[in-house]
Amino acid sequence: MKIVLISTDDSEKGLGVKVLSSYLISQGHDTAVVIMPTTQKNYKNFYWNDLKKICKNAGLIGVSCMSHGVNKAIEIQEELKKDISAPIIVGGIHACLDPVSLIKSFVLICHGEGEDLIVELANRLHNNQRYRDIPGLWVKEGGSVIKNQSKPLKHNLNDYPLPDYDLSRQFILENNRLVPMKCILSHLALESFVITGSRGCNQQCAYCCNQKISDNFPWRAKVRHYSIDYFINHFKEVCKFYPTVKSFWIGDDNFFDKELGYIKEFCARYKNEVNKPFLILINPHTFNEDKLKFLIAAGMQRVIMGIQSGSERVNREIYNRNFPISNIIEVAHRLHKYSNLEICYDFIIMNPFEEEEDLIDTIQLIKGLPPPFSIFNNKLAFYPGSALFMKAHDLGLDVSRRIKHAGPDIGYRILKEEDIQHKLFHFILLRMCGKVNRWRVGLMPRCLLSNNFITFYSFLNQRLTFFSNMLVTMVNSLLFSRVRLKLK
Repeated sequence: MKIVLISTDDSEKGLGVKVLSSYLISQGHDTAVVIMPTTQKNYKNFYWNDLKKICKNAGLIGVSCMSHGVNKAIEIQEELKKDISAPIIVGGIHACLDPVSLIKSFVLICHGEGEDLIVELANRLHNNQRYRDIPGLWVKEGGSVIKNQSKPLKHNLNDYPLPDYDLSRQFILENNRLVPMKCILSHLALESFVITGSRGCNQQCAYCCNQKISDNFPWRAKVRHYSIDYFINHFKEVCKFYPTVKSFWIGDDNFFDKELGYIKEFCARYKNEVNKPFLILINPHTFNEDKLKFLIAAGMQRVIMGIQSGSERVNREIYNRNFPISNIIEVAHRLHKYSNLEICYDFIIMNPFEEEEDLIDTIQLIKGLPPPFSIFNNKLAFYPGSALFMKAHDLGLDVSRRIKHAGPDIGYRILKEEDIQHKLFHFILLRMCGKVNRWRVGLMPRCLLSNNFITFYSFLNQRLTFFSNMLVTMVNSLLFSRVRLKLK
């Protein structure tokens, strides 16, 4: 049976639908993968006949979406229903977090990991069998909803096939048309191709959906690591299909969570069998210099460490990340010893629960880290089901405007449109995003971040709040207009 799998994520990766595609193919089905990335809220001006042509004669259509892509998933379903009779199932992270919101618009929902579910559903549809009892499947029938309890995957992760990287059955959105995917930079992340060596995260950060995932699916509370054989074969598979890939982004939430023996063996094999530059994500709590040395020797050129805030109060009380600032500084200095290693620090900005002193603590921490390094400032997102989502909802904040993890360009828009406190300091942190050296922190000269200037900014923020906010709004409006023009 033919199954069409559609990704509405903002990136071209579409890893979830490619994982499902490979398993469906291994079980005798035909698939088409459609990647529809766009930063817009909908598919305005999209030529819908392209998608309908691909979906013609399909026996099942699957749509994967994150929280910020729900409206796009609904739009796809509404357009397809006009001419396509195949049942449509929605899955992805939002379906795991908040299936109740989706059941209003969809008849079928995948609540949980989808490999076993979609194969079972495809088999039953192909054999004209009833499917209302499949584990993890939500089915709307009339005015009622059947909510089948999710179950763990039937097999070990290593027993499922590698993702489907065959471009002969894949399409991507380009200039409002669907075109066959090619091994080119505009279709694939050839500069930094994402591969993960595990599923899950052992942290319970308040801003993340991991806690909700663990509550809904207890067996997913533990991190599941792929075997070294599977992991290495994954890299080699990508290199086989896309020989022009230049580097890899290993997407594990915390690569240092792996045992030293695992990392040592992985590094030896990676150097011999793959031998391309790569980067990893780390956090201060699990940093291990022995592991770092093996990874650098294997070709690691970059690390991204999540700090989130320079305020211990914010990290501990708001983000549920109990990392002492002294620990962060110590790790930063140990990383700095490796001159060929590119270091990036990840911070969360636009947090409405931060006070002025918290924002100043972050500025001071960034100033004190040993350069050179880069700063990623990402706006706080309220993911459905996360602790911060519930806190914001209880306080009456408009959480619907913040369901997407995004960079500084969206931060400027928040400053322009939202009534957020301490705008001046939020603006300064936005300007600090980017490369840091002895003279500059992002776009901010270090001289403008001296203690005297920070005292002056505090005076403006506290005593001349109206003037300060008006000034930030005016300057930010100009900058945001330039950002939009650049994006166009």
